[in-house]
Amino acid sequence: MTLRIHFCSSPALTNPPTPTAIRDIFRINELALASRVGKSVVIVSLLLAACAPVVATPLLTATEAATNTSQTSLPPPTQAPAGGSETALPETTPAADRELTFKVVEQLGGSFEAVAVDGNIVYLGIGPHLATVDIRDPSSPQLLWQSEVLPGVPEAIAVQPGRAYLRIGTDLLIYDVSDPALPVQVGSLSGVAGDLLAGRDQVYTFDPGDPDHPVIVVDASDPAHPTLAGTREHSGNAAIAVSGEVFYLASGGEAPDGSSFPGTLDLLDRNNIERSLSSFALDPASSYQVAVAGDIAFVVENNRVPGNPDVLLALDASDPAHPREITRQQMSLGQDIRATGEALFHLRRSFPHSGCPTGLSVLDITNPASPQGPFEFDPQSCFNRYAVTGDTLAATSERGLQIFNLSGPANIALAGEWTPPDGFITVERVALDRGLAYLLTTAGRNRQQRLRVLDLAGSTPTLLNGDGLDLSDPEPSIFNGLHARGERLFGLGPTPVDISDPARPRMAVGDIGAGDTEGVFYWPPPVLVENVLYTGLLTNTPDGLRISGGLGIVDVSDPDRPALVNRVPMEGFTVSAMTVVDRRLIVYSDPRLRIYDVSDPFNPIEVGGLDLPLIDPTLDIIGDTVYLATPYDDPPILYAVDITDPAHPAEIGKLELSDPDIVTKMIAAGDTIYMQLQKGGILAVNVSDRSNPVLSGRFPLPISDFTVDSDLLYLAASDAGFYIVQVEE
Repeated sequence: MTLRIHFCSSPALTNPPTPTAIRDIFRINELALASRVGKSVVIVSLLLAACAPVVATPLLTATEAATNTSQTSLPPPTQAPAGGSETALPETTPAADRELTFKVVEQLGGSFEAVAVDGNIVYLGIGPHLATVDIRDPSSPQLLWQSEVLPGVPEAIAVQPGRAYLRIGTDLLIYDVSDPALPVQVGSLSGVAGDLLAGRDQVYTFDPGDPDHPVIVVDASDPAHPTLAGTREHSGNAAIAVSGEVFYLASGGEAPDGSSFPGTLDLLDRNNIERSLSSFALDPASSYQVAVAGDIAFVVENNRVPGNPDVLLALDASDPAHPREITRQQMSLGQDIRATGEALFHLRRSFPHSGCPTGLSVLDITNPASPQGPFEFDPQSCFNRYAVTGDTLAATSERGLQIFNLSGPANIALAGEWTPPDGFITVERVALDRGLAYLLTTAGRNRQQRLRVLDLAGSTPTLLNGDGLDLSDPEPSIFNGLHARGERLFGLGPTPVDISDPARPRMAVGDIGAGDTEGVFYWPPPVLVENVLYTGLLTNTPDGLRISGGLGIVDVSDPDRPALVNRVPMEGFTVSAMTVVDRRLIVYSDPRLRIYDVSDPFNPIEVGGLDLPLIDPTLDIIGDTVYLATPYDDPPILYAVDITDPAHPAEIGKLELSDPDIVTKMIAAGDTIYMQLQKGGILAVNVSDRSNPVLSGRFPLPISDFTVDSDLLYLAASDAGFYIVQVEE
């Protein structure tokens, strides 16, 4: 059995822990390791997660793209918006004289997320794209159109005849879809959040700039110039629906301090949501949901407290001034409720993995006073979003777009699928090796890891290995980043992957790092000199197993029989970063930067060092200068250390950035340092004057990993897929 504890998910780690706290975390987990038998190496990897913040991926704003004037550029859209601004990735003006521009030359993959249906047309977000799909023949959905690369992943879509509304970040984009095969962006508006509801020429959403997120109404009667038409305050945790002339607003429930209080269902004039028609009291709950079918409003009072059941409430709102309760039932209910004239749908909850519901649950509401069911349906996939209209249910999942036929609440059947056109969806990690890109993707109910290999040699990247290598492991661990070293790929866990045949990668079964309780441990990313691999080591101590065995020297002249032939002690400290250039091995082991002569790779000789107390830095080298940054400097700081005289290295400069963010990875290329930020994409720093590094550009797409080859950036952007970006002066 493998135990995983995700420290990085803890809100307590939002602020960087002190070195003492880090050591305490190590000690606690080392004690846990000492009591374990078997695959304790995996458990050791988890304690490192406390020292490696998870990369977040907030979305971008289209409005910034319309107003900023610096260097990021995208291919031109298929159609120029009429009356509105083109969408492009936002930028920050560089401070250096040699400004860099960033141009997306390829984008592949991306999650299937937001979805809406209008008649026989499905509108959906695929990574950073809006797409239209014809489902007149549901057994064979056909792609009609796909947008150019948008500034982020679409989070919400709403449609009305001839019009589609799309939210990316806090921006609303408006498309004319009178011809679904040729949509045209016609307008945009900033300052929206949450789901979108569309009706006639109005869009209902929320205000992200107000901490209470009031409901806002956007007048889109002139789609080229949408305007704010009204707002409505609420008591928190709002859910909205609209039917006929009535706008429904459920709010209240759990407060930020965890306490619960009664909520309300407000019935409002849809043309003036500041005008109340009536109000109905709701019992205290964690949250509320609302869906409407005709004149019947269904409200779900969700409770997270064990033993405190959810409640389904049905109201007759045919007289909106006097809504009448017609039933109240206790039952287990999920999230994302949708209603038709015959059925009420919701996604069942999933524990402990909240990212994927366990299935679809349906209530027969033909007689709304006496709902029947629930009828359970397992779609054999992980729904991201779904939409229901008539007898059709369209859902996005890791399998792409799925179309289901609804012949009754108890009769749901898969009618057809449209699979990911690029053969993969999310991309979490990336490595390059000899014209190939190795991509770590995740999919399925437990977000299983799968390794895909992309051939970059042709004009269009192509997959080499079909469905890829199933790694049978949920979610990327703290072995962050992929690294190709010779015939092995590291960074997927304690076991490397054999890539001697790139089209058929396989786990390197029997490798010395695959499960030893003491010895080779492939963290941090190892480096290779000729046939010698340098890596971290585990060691047994009186206090238990620790990642402080020093530097391991592994002979990989026979890749199938690697052998640990030597080790370099580090006085009990953990090796947290290393790189090599020109027979100089640079190692960071808290609190010291160490320099080794590896003219004889089997016998490194320490020739110098510099005390530089940093926590888990990332580093790289250009010429005789080592550059370092730590994920615990916020705002980020780039340190420059001169090793021209390796016996006496010296700090010669640093760049303190103003971004409220942290650096999670750094790669040197030419005279540029590329730094991955936890929230803000890639920063480029010009180090042609090595003692005076200056900011030279930014590519703001939030990413989970990246690598560089000359003037090309290869970006793993999680739900946004895989990008290739050209860097130009």
